[in-house]
Amino acid sequence: MCQHEPICPPAEAIDREAARALVSHPEQGWSLLCNGVIIFEDTGELLPDGTCIEPHRGPARHARGRNPAPNAPQLGAGPHALAA
Repeated sequence: MCQHEPICPPAEAIDREAARALVSHPEQGWSLLCNGVIIFEDTGELLPDGTCIEPHRGPARHARGRNPAPNAPQLGAGPHALAA
């Protein structure tokens, strides 16, 4: 049982990643949280019941809010693009 104040969210909670790390191995890319969840550096998770949560990282910070340059080629455009 969690002894932290405030109490760490349980493994079933949507905010389970907010629990405190008990063991951290950054050289191996994982940490064990107080609620029994193992989080990986790619944002994947392993829950105490064995459920795997796929990586779910969002867009890179430097890419948020940026518009492409006016003349920048668009993905899927150009002579080598596949026809739909």
